[in-house]
Amino acid sequence: MAKTLQCVICGKIKRVRQIVKHKNLLLNDDAVICTDCANDIGKPEHKDELISLCQLMNIPYVDSMVKEVFDDGKLFTDYLKKIAPSKKYVTFLDSEFEVVNQVDKQNDFQVTDEIEQKWGAGYQQDEYYNFELSLKRLTNIKTPNTQFELMRYIQNVKLQTALDQSLKLGDSNAIQKLRKSYSEDLKDLGLDSVLNAADDGMKTLGQRIKDWENNEPIPEKKSLEDVDNIKEYISKWFVIPMKRVFGLADESEVNELYDDGA
Repeated sequence: MAKTLQCVICGKIKRVRQIVKHKNLLLNDDAVICTDCANDIGKPEHKDELISLCQLMNIPYVDSMVKEVFDDGKLFTDYLKKIAPSKKYVTFLDSEFEVVNQVDKQNDFQVTDEIEQKWGAGYQQDEYYNFELSLKRLTNIKTPNTQFELMRYIQNVKLQTALDQSLKLGDSNAIQKLRKSYSEDLKDLGLDSVLNAADDGMKTLGQRIKDWENNEPIPEKKSLEDVDNIKEYISKWFVIPMKRVFGLADESEVNELYDDGA
């Protein structure tokens, strides 16, 4: 029987020829991304998602190559083939991004009622802009699963802002308290390994991610249990056939035996 693997994005079981290779040290060889998800997410019109996908796979995002590939009407998997032989671009740390004029982007930013309701009233336009920018960075790393978790992200951004302000003012007492609260909050949100590694204040996000992948243990989450699909394999190819022999398998279980995705 051909080996099958489970896509970490869609959760579907795929054959080896239906997956793309990644360089993420936190994901073992059996935790993969399927070509359908890669091509669906990795689109030039959704640049943030495309960059996040490169982060997840720990492959470089090179703006000039991305434009070249997609201008030819090709797919993300074609981009992977193009960049694979490169010795200059190896991991996400080697990424090259288009220089964007942040001032122009900030001038185009509009404070809507929704934004004001999210952050509260009384802030200046540039403060709301920086709030939204910081929140976007967090959600690019880890998407909040609930509205409550999103509210926690918003609180974390405000904590970071308060900490930055205390650093500018040189308020040592406030700095110590806010740094502790900010670090604990990042840990509760599962973001501390990426954004709050020890003594990494001058490191880029890519460097922090590399440190995280090289040094942090894989978190114990249910989504990572049975990554080899042993339980599913036994259920499908032993338990269900035995139940079928004795007339105990229901229709859904019998249909599972003929599922083309397995």
